[in-house]
Amino acid sequence: MFETPGDIGKFAADLMRKALPAPEKLQPMEHLPSPDGEFTNRVVYLHGFGDTPRALRQMAADLRLPQTDSYFPSAPQPLPLGLDGRGWYTSASILQDVYGPRKASSMEKAEREQAVEFIADLLAPCRATTTFLVGFGQGAELALWVCNRVLVAGVAVVDPPRDLELPASGPTGKLRRTNVFVRSTEPRVAAKVSAAVDPRSFTCSHDTSSLFPLAKWFSRILPMRLAELERRSDVVTTSNGILGD
Repeated sequence: MFETPGDIGKFAADLMRKALPAPEKLQPMEHLPSPDGEFTNRVVYLHGFGDTPRALRQMAADLRLPQTDSYFPSAPQPLPLGLDGRGWYTSASILQDVYGPRKASSMEKAEREQAVEFIADLLAPCRATTTFLVGFGQGAELALWVCNRVLVAGVAVVDPPRDLELPASGPTGKLRRTNVFVRSTEPRVAAKVSAAVDPRSFTCSHDTSSLFPLAKWFSRILPMRLAELERRSDVVTTSNGILGD
């Protein structure tokens, strides 16, 4: 079937760059209700390339953000050759050996734009002041592009790719109006994000051993109805806000 390694690469790349299906044909989006039954905020989690929402659902359950519903859309593109996991778009680094750098970059941009439009449409009915994005890996890069298009209260960028590409802010860019959290062990990547956002709304962590820095960031910016929280025994007050115990 395949005569050369290039044939295998082209076959895989063609599978990866299938057009996004219509939203109604996407896999159902998973939903984790607020742990306390009080819905004030919503967080949308975007998984990384080759992953699924499963691990993020467990992470959200461990975070137990008060008064917060969590949503987990699944990326539309299956991995080639029957591999487990999905992707939001195909990286140019995967495509360039087959199509060349220029065409590969153009293909990546087109697929990423479709993914941005899908998530932006998903967020369109949501109230900006109580909506947050959390992205991992490729989902982190996608989250930053979405937040430049749609205003949200905050975006958490966890382990973004080393070759992270950011949108040009421009006069209509909304990224500088958003609270941004970055977790990365790559100083260059963190610096790139820092330069693109308002430094007064930027938080960076290099701690990959726990969820505490992310939880601490959420404790500072989550809008909450304090009256309900005062009646709960599993809530603790920190110097930066309120967290479930």
